[in-house]
Amino acid sequence: MARHSNGQENYKPAGWVIAVAIVVIVAIIALLYFWLGNDNGDDVNNAADQEITAQETSSDEATSEDASAETSVDEASTEENSEEETPSEEPETSEAPAPAPSADAADTLILLDTSNAMAGQFDPVSGALANTARALSGANKAVALWNYSSPLNPGVTVGYRDNLGFGNGDEAANTIQAFGTGGEPQTRPAVIAAADVAADRAADINGPVRVLLVTTGTVTAMDDAAFADAFAQAAGNNVELSVVHVGPGAPDAAVEDVATEFTSVDGTDSRAVADALKAAAGA
Repeated sequence: MARHSNGQENYKPAGWVIAVAIVVIVAIIALLYFWLGNDNGDDVNNAADQEITAQETSSDEATSEDASAETSVDEASTEENSEEETPSEEPETSEAPAPAPSADAADTLILLDTSNAMAGQFDPVSGALANTARALSGANKAVALWNYSSPLNPGVTVGYRDNLGFGNGDEAANTIQAFGTGGEPQTRPAVIAAADVAADRAADINGPVRVLLVTTGTVTAMDDAAFADAFAQAAGNNVELSVVHVGPGAPDAAVEDVATEFTSVDGTDSRAVADALKAAAGA
């Protein structure tokens, strides 16, 4: 018997279609879960990293502050030590120290120019020279005194005078200030004669003797070479010639050549003359 249709169709999906749909849905859900899970994990990790970095930064800043504090303490200690250890400055003095003597004191023959050329400066020169004679006496040194110029009196043929032999310097000081001036400075013959007497004194005491010449220059006909030879023979090895040239006159080059020491000063400057004589005499 034949089957008849009732006009309705019953449609049912195939089983494999349903299975594929379920697999797709599960895959989508799994993918969504994976994406959402990674985003949350990254946020958590980033927050943790930021917190660790902040802690490290705070620790570094604290360490830097501690180091700065220690540095400040060290600098303060250094400044205190510098202030404590800095020596006090000594007060400055306006006076210059006196020049040291350039020679040692010795028995001395003073040979003083009393020519007319000394007239304008005799007072400061004689005063300083008298003090030098006293200083030598105070140093227990014997002092002899000569003066020289061209002959002034009839019958006198030499231009130098042996006033005092070696003895007390105070007596020489008094005699120096009693001299007058006149004539011309015949220096070279006087120097040779004084060197000869000084050499005799050196032999007697077995020690050095000085001739201290205070001169304004030379007026003489003696040859330079002849003078140098005569002086060397008279002085020997134990006589020194210290020369203080005073005034505007030209120094005697030949005398300067044989001198142990030679100084030229303004004879009107009492301080300069005194310093020069002190250095030349070692007194």
